[in-house]
Amino acid sequence: MNRILRSGGSKVVWVGAVALAFLSDAVQAQPKPEPPPYEVVDWQTVLRECAGTARAITNEKDVECVKRVVARMPKFNPERRELFGKYYDPQKYLKNRLSDPVWSHVGGTHLTLQRIPAPEYWPYPDAKRPNLPPPNLDKHYSRWIKPEDYFKALCKHEAGEVISRTVEGVAGVYQIRPRPKVSDDALTDPYVLEDPYGDTTFENALGLFLGQGNFSFAEAPGAAPYTERRPNAAFLRFTLPDERSSTPQIAEVTQIDARYGYTWREFTGIRERELGISGGDLIVVDLRTGEVLGHKRGFVRSAITDRTLGGRVWRGAAACPAYAGNGGAMVGKDINMTYWFLRKVLKPIEKKGN
Repeated sequence: MNRILRSGGSKVVWVGAVALAFLSDAVQAQPKPEPPPYEVVDWQTVLRECAGTARAITNEKDVECVKRVVARMPKFNPERRELFGKYYDPQKYLKNRLSDPVWSHVGGTHLTLQRIPAPEYWPYPDAKRPNLPPPNLDKHYSRWIKPEDYFKALCKHEAGEVISRTVEGVAGVYQIRPRPKVSDDALTDPYVLEDPYGDTTFENALGLFLGQGNFSFAEAPGAAPYTERRPNAAFLRFTLPDERSSTPQIAEVTQIDARYGYTWREFTGIRERELGISGGDLIVVDLRTGEVLGHKRGFVRSAITDRTLGGRVWRGAAACPAYAGNGGAMVGKDINMTYWFLRKVLKPIEKKGN
């Protein structure tokens, strides 16, 4: 049975982590993404493939290149609404693109906006995967409910933390699912930013996990295109050369030393997004066995506004659970909130002088 914790007036009501068999002979391999990433062809693809160093449409060859790239852009699929921006329209983008010959001044990038894939990279391919029960969103929703009331109900009954087991003396952690770097368009779009609750400015800055009183190292998949991408490396290890340094050293390694890692997932759908609401889980696991040591479930609610192109302000959204920051004030979202929860579950090795 999990120990249920309250946080910011919230509580969780689902039953706990699944205990899974230990894989004593688990062998690491080049981590492969799950699920396989899909290709995103957007305005950046046009810029990369057609602009060259001139950064301008200078001849018919450039025009034909733009047309070919736009033809590769996926057709809008209403059954996968979350994969496409609010204003997604490649043909309209093509018209705008060809009417403005200066690449650096082009408008209409939002017309090609798509969700960037964020696969998980598991270091032990045969290890069990966490399978958390989703929240019962329908229980708190009614057709006429106001967004703020729906958000309050979700925060009260579904948000919070569950810690099944803490581990002492942890040297380092592994990032299973690096988050994509997202554009300003995505940060204001209702749909394409996956898990706005967990998204923060420095989510992939693993150097923030290191230093005096913190973890000794952090690790990530080398193939993930979101931090220090090194496709030929199986894994990357981040360390600090000494206690006075704040700039991590990055080493390419063939296997990880971390026994524990973390990942994230979103569980809300289009209904919630159109109300300005999104929710997600942060999950801490034993990488070899798949045991869920703890998970944090939270929600954000953005105002629906005409002050941004897409009508949302995800980075400035209200969030729950709320946590006490360094100044003691309660904050909903903070750049360190992932690290704060990791430290509750995985206790770093105590260093001399701490």
